[in-house]
Amino acid sequence: MTGSRRADAYVAAAETLDALQIDQSYVIDPFAAIDQLGLTLSIAKLDNLLGAVVPSGDGGVLVTSERSPAIQRYTAAHEIGHWILHEDHLQMDGETEVLGRPSNQIEREAQLFAGYFLMPPALFNKATSAYGLTAGRIAPEQVYRLSRDLHVSYEAAARRLYAARLIDGAWLGEVLAFGRMRAMQSASAGHRPADGLADMWDVTSDDDVVDLVVEEHDEILMRLPEQRLAGWRWLSADELAQRNGGSIEPRSRPQPITGHVPQPEDYRNLHRDDFTISSDVRAAASLGPAPGMRQDGLETPADGSPAALVEDIFEAESPPETAAQRRRRRTAQAAASAPQGPSGVLDANGPLVGGHGMRTLVVRTATPGDWNLQLYYAHAYDPREEPLLTCALHLVIQPTPNTAFRSRRLASDFDLRLPGDPADDAEFA
Repeated sequence: MTGSRRADAYVAAAETLDALQIDQSYVIDPFAAIDQLGLTLSIAKLDNLLGAVVPSGDGGVLVTSERSPAIQRYTAAHEIGHWILHEDHLQMDGETEVLGRPSNQIEREAQLFAGYFLMPPALFNKATSAYGLTAGRIAPEQVYRLSRDLHVSYEAAARRLYAARLIDGAWLGEVLAFGRMRAMQSASAGHRPADGLADMWDVTSDDDVVDLVVEEHDEILMRLPEQRLAGWRWLSADELAQRNGGSIEPRSRPQPITGHVPQPEDYRNLHRDDFTISSDVRAAASLGPAPGMRQDGLETPADGSPAALVEDIFEAESPPETAAQRRRRRTAQAAASAPQGPSGVLDANGPLVGGHGMRTLVVRTATPGDWNLQLYYAHAYDPREEPLLTCALHLVIQPTPNTAFRSRRLASDFDLRLPGDPADDAEFA
């Protein structure tokens, strides 16, 4: 393709964004653009096609219902490109035309239009700056995160990086060959969503408040460090209130008498209401959970909630070997007598159990709506300890293109008046 034809595609995309008065610093909605252009949209199962544009009548765009929301959006932008650049042509686009390397110049122009339309410079530069992406070998997981945040396909994000000269042609081929699913798992500690068309979002405890705009069926991976042998865990508001006897506020710590050195019997004589350790908590504090052991959910949303906690796993890490443990291990090795613990670490009383580890929570979205999860890093059974950290997750769950299209069709069907229908204000005896 000549430089002038490439420039024409970019200019056409920029002019379309400007004409539709679309804010180019936020994620672009190609389906809203289709409405603004006066085109008829249909999302349906298409045999061997991702999309099509029909020039007859007022014009229309077809998009497959069988691919991920990101590919649906990119296909919609591709068809807008055909409508703007090649208005009088019926275009039927399959995998190669939308996501591959087509030999047809018309399809390459539509690809360039779609990439620029969904990722104009203001939005694209904002996203790449947020991840600190510079020219070079940008990792596939970074390409995935970029595509996820911009709501475009993995292939589209990779090609946009190539067009911006942030990666070269050889590395573009490597990134495309790596694939979206592997890149997603690489970005999410090996996890993948139950719905392969959905996205994974990763959250850590570094931020006090995390606001995410996600879609139905997306999953959010929360990785939170815990020091369980010291008794510290991430608790929900309900768990914290239960620990405190019905309130999130901790109870005041008893003050020792002035001039008196507290003795063990002083604490044995405390009221049970002030300091209670159940047998199961005592066992958990002394032993810690086995690596990979599932824990019951923090908060189980009621049926109909837009999201739910579907996985809660704690993976203990083996503690570092102390000098004394090292001496015992060497002595035991020489005698070939003592049992071995994790990673070859020996202890006089048997295997060591790591109290420090990583708590992994997975939230799966189900339906559009808002969902919140408030966590407190607090002592699991001492009601006098203040939480050290908080982490709030707020989800705004949006419908997928398929759901939005079905809802719109249902609404329009209800509004359609057929011959013989009674008036809206008709009264019936």
